Amino acid sequence: MRRFLRASFFWRFAAAFAALVVFGGAGAWAGTLDLTPEEKAFIETHPVVTVSDVDWPPLSIVADGRQQGLFHDYYALIAQRTGLAFRFQILGDGLDFQLVLDALRDKRIDMVDGTGKTADRATYALFAGPYWQFPLAVAARDDAAAWSLETLAGKRVAVARGSTAEEYLREKAPSLELIETADPYAALSLVATHKADAVVENMAVASYAIRKSGLANVKISGLLDYQFKIYSLVRNDWPLLASILQKAHESVTEAEKAALLSRWLPLYKAGAQSGENIAEVMGKPADTHTGLTFTDREKDYLARKKALSFCVDPDWAPIERIDENGRHVGIAADLLGIMSERLGVPVVLVPTSSWSQSLSAVREHRCDFLPAAGDTKQRRRFLHFTTPYLRFPMVVATLAKTPFIDDPAGLSGKELGVVNGYSSLDILRSKYPEMRLVEVPSVTEGLRLVADGKLYGYIDTVPAISQAIAKDHFSDLKIAGRLDAQLDLAVASRDDEPELASLFQKAVNTLTKAETEGVIKKWVAVTFEESFDYTRFWKALAVAAVVLAVIVWWNRKLARLNRAIRQAHEALDVANHDMAALLDNAGQGFLSVDRAGRVGPQFSQECRTIFGGDIEGRDVAGLLFPDDPAAREALAVNIRRVADEADAYRRDLYLSLMQKTAQLGGRALRLAYRALDGGRLMFVITDVTDEARLKDAVARERNRLACVVAAVREQRDFFAVLDSFAGFRESGQVFVSGAADGRAALESVYRQVHTFKGLFLQLECAHVATALDAVETRLAALARQDAPQASAVAEALADPEVDEALNRDIAVVRSALGEEFFDRRGEICLGADLAEALAELADRLLSRLDDLPLGEQDRTVLAAARTLRHVDVKKLLAAYPRLAARLAAGQGKLLAPFAVEGEAVAVDPDRLDALAKALVHAFRNAVDHGLETPAERAEAGKDEAGVISCRVAAENGRLAIEVADDGRGVDVEAVRSRAFEVGLAGAEELAAMDDAAVIELLFRDGFSSRRSVGELSGRGVGLAAVRAEAKRLGGLAVLASSPGQGTRLRVEVPLFDA
Repeated sequence: MRRFLRASFFWRFAAAFAALVVFGGAGAWAGTLDLTPEEKAFIETHPVVTVSDVDWPPLSIVADGRQQGLFHDYYALIAQRTGLAFRFQILGDGLDFQLVLDALRDKRIDMVDGTGKTADRATYALFAGPYWQFPLAVAARDDAAAWSLETLAGKRVAVARGSTAEEYLREKAPSLELIETADPYAALSLVATHKADAVVENMAVASYAIRKSGLANVKISGLLDYQFKIYSLVRNDWPLLASILQKAHESVTEAEKAALLSRWLPLYKAGAQSGENIAEVMGKPADTHTGLTFTDREKDYLARKKALSFCVDPDWAPIERIDENGRHVGIAADLLGIMSERLGVPVVLVPTSSWSQSLSAVREHRCDFLPAAGDTKQRRRFLHFTTPYLRFPMVVATLAKTPFIDDPAGLSGKELGVVNGYSSLDILRSKYPEMRLVEVPSVTEGLRLVADGKLYGYIDTVPAISQAIAKDHFSDLKIAGRLDAQLDLAVASRDDEPELASLFQKAVNTLTKAETEGVIKKWVAVTFEESFDYTRFWKALAVAAVVLAVIVWWNRKLARLNRAIRQAHEALDVANHDMAALLDNAGQGFLSVDRAGRVGPQFSQECRTIFGGDIEGRDVAGLLFPDDPAAREALAVNIRRVADEADAYRRDLYLSLMQKTAQLGGRALRLAYRALDGGRLMFVITDVTDEARLKDAVARERNRLACVVAAVREQRDFFAVLDSFAGFRESGQVFVSGAADGRAALESVYRQVHTFKGLFLQLECAHVATALDAVETRLAALARQDAPQASAVAEALADPEVDEALNRDIAVVRSALGEEFFDRRGEICLGADLAEALAELADRLLSRLDDLPLGEQDRTVLAAARTLRHVDVKKLLAAYPRLAARLAAGQGKLLAPFAVEGEAVAVDPDRLDALAKALVHAFRNAVDHGLETPAERAEAGKDEAGVISCRVAAENGRLAIEVADDGRGVDVEAVRSRAFEVGLAGAEELAAMDDAAVIELLFRDGFSSRRSVGELSGRGVGLAAVRAEAKRLGGLAVLASSPGQGTRLRVEVPLFDA
């Protein structure tokens, strides 16, 4: 019965999805929009609109600097209706949407193609739409029984971090256990592998991700009561663009939207009527690339020009060159032919002899455009650029004997050639300023200088270098490494004829990924086939067949051919030998395995070094993980998966799951993989033992230095913490051993251990802090017992590893600063006993003022003696601003510099020391719980840098200390939910509490709003420790919070004992 119901739901869901996502297109488009004269003038003045987005499949698919997906195809319709050309601009890595919003706010782009409507965005953008809406969907395995908000209760729900789904669930179901992931694909993988029960995501994104990932056990199981509406976001100083887009959105019909959905979401094919041609439904001919719409100004321009002239790089094969017959050939030439046909205008080559001449020609308007040019700041002074339509990684070619280059940093100070005038010069100078770049006239000349030893290497694209090496027989050169940079090529047109920019932008927008890849494959294939002319070979055979009578000539011909073949085989053997030599000298292990994981006969010499001998036929999993059965089995399973998988996407997914490192006989190995033809898999094994040891040594030295610096800078605190801790270790054992109530002893010790761990972390004493964390873990396990024994607490407290760890930290300081540092201990002029005796004497004398003939000056001296050991309370807290800054930096948060403020208040350090130490938790909480990330603060309208303050004051014989932040404030509902979860109170009791009562729960022992334990917080000790110390001194600790405004902790204690 359940199976029938789930199948029935699928069809109901498909029908509902059809009704939900296709809306807003009220009527058919008549071919033109009813635009006002002002709107038409705007389009003529601004024919190219710069748009941006991030990778959000299938709505926006960003790859290789270009955009595909539902939004891209939808805006192709909008371009046809309006005559606008949309120029897509990728920002950053194409993943951070905040960069896109910031660019729109700063008017560095003109619009965002599709997103939601919020109050914050309305402050700097105009909205057009909505033109689409999608429901939130639940995706789950068949065994999870999750299809609604109610059925998600008690289940683990995965969501993409920062998504609309996460915001919705945190508002509507705050008690759900949410697992945040980087993207929807990661969330779905958790469900497929039983690490989560369900996923909530935008319907379109979820269904597309399931199909692309090939997750057969995950399906869309339900829809939630939420609709995500999609708007165009337009810069707020262009209201005419917003009104044009609004009219264009309203003109798109339901049939057109259904056609687009069926293209990107096969699940929605029911949305288009059976048998209908998608192109016809969309109002275009079957060839979807010919429907360009031109403005009147563009039409007049084309009619006036008749033909467009262009200049090229004459020697940049296979990207482009001028051949022996004066023709423009190559990848850019073929794609230019497609664009020229779609624009309906012929193009004419203006020959030049170098790329520099071509740049000069277009600058001087002797030609109209460059079909393949990189966008640089200097060129933008005289050229307009389209969206890039070609992207090639940059590589470096060196002598064959040069080691392979894993890290571009290894090229620092080396002389590297780049063709004069290439945009790669600007890219490389910006990204790698330490490289010594030498300009050369051409690719061939650059490689020749490398071959002659005059340059270390030459930098260009893979196709260009590969073609030149093969064509000019640079057999002693190789591609030695790839740089973390790529060359984007666009159409660049003269700046005095802006119509060219909009025309070519429209043409570039019509190029599909399949067309571009097809052209590239054609020319890359030609690169490696030109070395042997098979056409001429067969012609020779045909002629030979005709002249059979010339037997002698034929025999000689045959001998020559045999000799050529033999020479070719010899050359192949030499090449194979050279390749083997290169691999043997690369310093890496190269091997390949079959489906069963058996090593093939060819492997590099480094493999013999790593594994200690011949490895042909041996099991690679056993070689890499001889002592780890689980790792061996995981590797073997994934090798079989990769070998059997035909789908490239899933094969890459399996490769990503394979182990990246291995430990073998004291060696640290880094592993990389590549799928080969025939079901084989290549391993690239790099011995990184020295690198790992160096990193460990650097980390140890940094920790040693930090510990020494902290001891010098916080000398008084350093010795005070050591003394306090020694006293705690001694008195704590006595207290616990004599305790009748194990629970009470445990709670007291637990708070103190947590406080000392924080103090040692502040002093960079990493060894003892780690050991105390282990003690905390043991105490936490005891706390979960019904009746913890005092003897078990004493055993945990007496852990000898704590003393050993502390001695290691002290030894670091002693070796750096010497024994004298410990002997002097802060340069106290008076002995402590003498100072104490003087203070006690002053107390006795001051208590008998009426019986003694003392003057005012005597009284002043006695008062000073009474406070001889006292210090300004600000000194006890002086280290915390630096601590907060370090913690904030470690979490990627910005914190404005601050210091402890207020009047000088002299206090007894022995009396206030424990409270001052406990206040470390207040500052850690302010950073960890209070301050938001820069992005979150910007979205909330705050400065990116957070503010923490600390003020002290003496009021009516009492000391007041306030620690405040301007962060997010206490999430009262989250605290209430967490309190119920850990059993602090029942549901009815919590519901009856007001906000102040809920905030009071934060002072309860063992309560933490965090679900996991981290370095900064999560054990539920911090605020409880602060209040406990305040009460011990006869004072109080209270917390006040305002949502979105911040939190303030106020501690009040008497200045002196009663």
